[in-house]
Order: sequence, then C-alpha cells, then structure tokens
Amino acid sequence: MRREKFISFIALGLLVSNLIMVFYILKGREQQPAHGMPPPGEGPRAIIIERLHFNNEQAAAYELLIHEHRRAVNASNERILDIKNKLYITLVHPDEHLRDSLTDALAAEQRSIEMVHYHHFEDIHKLCKPDQEKDFEHLAEDFTRLFGPPKHPRPRVR
Repeated sequence: MRREKFISFIALGLLVSNLIMVFYILKGREQQPAHGMPPPGEGPRAIIIERLHFNNEQAAAYELLIHEHRRAVNASNERILDIKNKLYITLVHPDEHLRDSLTDALAAEQRSIEMVHYHHFEDIHKLCKPDQEKDFEHLAEDFTRLFGPPKHPRPRVR
C-alpha cells in the first residue's frame, strides 16, 4: 500500500509541475512581442502617430499617405513577381542576355520601392509642425527597425 501511495504522490507532483510549466509558457507568449515586432495594435502606424504626437488632422492626412504608399509598393511588388517569373523561365530555356536584363530590371524595381519608402518618410516629415521636428529626428533613427523584416533566429545547421 505504501508503494502505491508513493507512486500516486509522484504522478500527482509531475502532473502539477507540467500544468504550471504550460501556464508559464502560454503566459510568456502573450506578454512578449514576436522577434522585435511591436506589440499587437501598436504597428508602425500607431507608433508614428504616437511618437510624433500627431493631432487628428495630421493623423487623417497620414492615413491618406499610408493608402498611397501601399498602392505604390503593391504595384511594384506585382511587377517584381512578373519579372521573377520571366527570370526563372530562363532556367528551363537559358538565355544569358535575357537573364541579365531581367536581373537588372529587378534591381531597378527594388530601387524604385526604396525611393517610394523614402518619399513616404519625406511626406510624413512634411506633416510635422515645428515643435515635432525633434520627435521626427528620433523616429527617423528607428525607421529601419520599424519597417524592416522581422528578425527571426536562424536555425542551426548541423
């Protein structure tokens, strides 16, 4: 009888410790943002409005800028996909000249996207009032982090 109680006690202890561990894992996921990303609801839009202290009028103008920016970037991304499709066909039907011109076109389209981003930031800067200039300077230092791809840990190669 003592042995059965001992095994039951150990089993109960393991069950409780596993439940506590699952609770802490789930709780930790809710509290931590994913790999450098802002917490939910605090994307770049909200961060910019908050950090630049935009009033309602500035925020509305910024919304219009976001819409135009997304339209331009999406159009460029569609062109990039089209160029990439043509490029990868050269794997089946090799054409060195076509491959080189398509990679040049990809580079030009990527440059175009970067200029769209740059002009978008310029437009945001134009929305700022004189007392918001310092805030914009500090924010500009974070643009790459805010708008760059999320950092994912690289898997270890064995």
